[in-house]
Amino acid sequence: MIEIKRFVNQYQLYIWPFFGLVLVILLCFFVMVPQIKALLKAREVFVDISQKAVILEQKADDLQLIDEQEVKNDLQIALSSLPAQKELISAVSQVQLLTATSNLDLKDVSFGSVSSNQEADGFVIKASVEGTIESFKNFIALLKVAPLTMSLEGIELSKTKTEGVFQTVFALKSYYQNIPISLGDVSIPLALLSDSEKEQLKKIGDYYRNIPITTIDNAEGVKGKLDPFH
Repeated sequence: MIEIKRFVNQYQLYIWPFFGLVLVILLCFFVMVPQIKALLKAREVFVDISQKAVILEQKADDLQLIDEQEVKNDLQIALSSLPAQKELISAVSQVQLLTATSNLDLKDVSFGSVSSNQEADGFVIKASVEGTIESFKNFIALLKVAPLTMSLEGIELSKTKTEGVFQTVFALKSYYQNIPISLGDVSIPLALLSDSEKEQLKKIGDYYRNIPITTIDNAEGVKGKLDPFH
């Protein structure tokens, strides 16, 4: 014990500053380090907000350059091809116009069960028609350039009593896709239509003018139940 006191008395000039230094280091570790981490985190948040603000300003500038009426027209054309809901009136109207243009005799129209895939929902419309093989070919060719997006799911062909005239049931799938609820993340730049997309919209507009199908918007008269599935 005496030796310890003698050691402390002899080196106290160095011991107490050493303990003081250790205490300061501990205080820095337990007090300053968390504050530094919080400061760095706040800086990251500030940088992120600043970057988003720059993108928002750029989006605002881009939006000012967009022709609102042109966007509405493009949207209307796009929805005429891929509606946001089941367009039963449009589907029946398109089938009627395509069969009439192809010189087919439309006997009956019925609807199949609703189905879906990864990209778009759809429903099946079955058209029972009579006509020649050449008329059937014309119908399929017109279907490829019809304004409302449809795919040929199946064909049932049978003979009739008339020579060269066949009865056929076309199973067609008419597509639709819900409009996205979200407009996208703030950090994503504003997406504008490319030249190829504008050209595609122009083609769809031409298809619509060539085959002026009836839609919910331009249908006249009393509207009944538009969706037989509900």
